[in-house]
Amino acid sequence: IRTVQWALLHKKQLTGQYESPYEGKSLKLTLHPYRLCLIKSAWYLIGKARDADQPRTYRIVRFKSLRMTDQSAVVPQHFDLREYLGNAWGVYRGADTHAVELVFSKDAAGIVTETIWHPTQTSCRNKDGTVTMSFTVDGLDEIVRWIVGWAGRVRVVAPDELRAKVVDQHRKAIALNG
Repeated sequence: IRTVQWALLHKKQLTGQYESPYEGKSLKLTLHPYRLCLIKSAWYLIGKARDADQPRTYRIVRFKSLRMTDQSAVVPQHFDLREYLGNAWGVYRGADTHAVELVFSKDAAGIVTETIWHPTQTSCRNKDGTVTMSFTVDGLDEIVRWIVGWAGRVRVVAPDELRAKVVDQHRKAIALNG
């Protein structure tokens, strides 16, 4: 984190080895760092690789080595982190926008409404004690993991694609643990 902070302060590029669970191999990167941010208890670097067209989000702990170079970093003057993240559930913005509707059981209603989980969140208490929550999210992968954490206490009303992903995760869990 300190290396990233120094690079941002001095407007210098960063270089290092990055291990993503999604790439299959370690990547050697040289980055123009845009922002360092703490999101949901994890540190992330938003930056553009020297040979890339668009910035990406990198989880700091996945860097196996990282050092500041003497090369100047180019950071767009009007880069807006909120615009970059859009309506991502967390940090990884998907390509498609989805209207999500969930119904939480009576025993989960009080707990789930204690927290603002997303800036687009709306909640409605139902007469039977359940809570209906709605969100607009860009991408479904991150919210699937969150919903699975409420197993047995939440029903996915919409979209159908999200329900199918949640059911698939539950099936995998049952196969692994059943």
